[in-house]
Amino acid sequence: MASQPIDDTNREFALVVYGATGFTGSLVAEHLCRYYLAEDGDFRVKFALAGRSMSKLQEVRRRVCANVKRQNCEQLIPLIVADSADEESLVRMCSRTRAIVTTVGPYLQYGEPLVRACVDARTHYCDLVGEMPFIVKMSNKYGALAAERGVKIVHCCGFDSVPSDLGVLLAEETALRVAKAPCETVRSHKALCVCVRLFVSCSKVKTAVISAKGSVSGGTIASLLGVSGSDGLGGNPYYLMERAFPEGKSVTRPTEAAPRVRFVSYDKDFGYGAFFVMGALNENVTRWSNALMNFKYGKNFKYHEMVAAPDQGFFTAAFISLFTYLSLFVIKVKPLRSLLFALGVLPKPGEGPSRKTMESGSFEMKTIGRTSPNTASGSRVLRVSVSLGSKQGDPGYHETAKMLAEAGLCMALQLDSCTRLCGVCSPAAGIGTVLKDRLADKGFFFNIETAEEDAGQK
Repeated sequence: MASQPIDDTNREFALVVYGATGFTGSLVAEHLCRYYLAEDGDFRVKFALAGRSMSKLQEVRRRVCANVKRQNCEQLIPLIVADSADEESLVRMCSRTRAIVTTVGPYLQYGEPLVRACVDARTHYCDLVGEMPFIVKMSNKYGALAAERGVKIVHCCGFDSVPSDLGVLLAEETALRVAKAPCETVRSHKALCVCVRLFVSCSKVKTAVISAKGSVSGGTIASLLGVSGSDGLGGNPYYLMERAFPEGKSVTRPTEAAPRVRFVSYDKDFGYGAFFVMGALNENVTRWSNALMNFKYGKNFKYHEMVAAPDQGFFTAAFISLFTYLSLFVIKVKPLRSLLFALGVLPKPGEGPSRKTMESGSFEMKTIGRTSPNTASGSRVLRVSVSLGSKQGDPGYHETAKMLAEAGLCMALQLDSCTRLCGVCSPAAGIGTVLKDRLADKGFFFNIETAEEDAGQK
């Protein structure tokens, strides 16, 4: 892969939001206006909004500007009309900006033309994809050329999978710095709706969501339908690591099977946990990151996630798993799905939770890692604890918009602080810890603690 990312500071825009008229895209636009338009009505960072319809773009700009209350907002923000069915319009758009973030999904249906345009125009790219087959397809078709041209194509830059990927990266880098050894086993726990717990551990790494409050949009449901195939929710735990990898390189699976929580599992640290619907994606992404970074976490790195029961009880965890599987069944069965859309129970693409629901949301995740006994002094191991989250909005939409926008701005404004890796990659491998710094500046919290303990305490 190329060792020198392209950094064209002469372009008109630092960032373009493609899909700004969609539900999540409008939240990304609002985040940029709130933080990067000065109150006196001037740009701190030059950005533009893009989509298929000028009239819809104008309406989104009007609504966003009314929410953020910035002088001359509507006059300042440029609008770009581009369509995935018109590749010349995509290339023209990409040629005007250093980086682009896209919320236009399902990505398997609409995403490829923009990736191709970014590679052609040498423009860095971030998305919110949850469809692993799309990641593999883009890696196989454009990964080598993107790397050769110094372009970063970074997938999974929202709640799936930035907190998981970044939490593991921070735990591993801390372990490597303090103990000179990685954490090769990671577990992740997440709790349901109002309270979610997430924990990760180092030779033993686990992640559990402590709290998460929010809702879903129609776009998420559409993408969930795309990720729930044989290699999605319950398939190959090494799908990305084995298939979305640079040409000419091969990977070997760890000798031990990858852990996977399919119903209820007990963890000594966190009690009972349940099946997490996006765990397969996040687990795959963290393993893929490890492989892309030349197995920085060790070749026997293991990681899994689950939803932590708020009371740590078996029956609560079982209820969460049953409810999750029932919800997936309803979404997958077309007549039931159509009925719920018609009744307004499920949001359609472009729809989502209310502003009140999003702004009252929050989340906290905790990653705990432990080194192997033989890598620390005597029978002692290093325990690394990484807590991260936000109290400013729900993780799936309000804070996902922040994550996506700031991931794009890492490459647009701080490329020298990003990793050197180019091509098709994950947030940890393609951007790195600079994303933590930008998110911390926008209200996210990160706490990292270390302690030595007896190996038997694991």
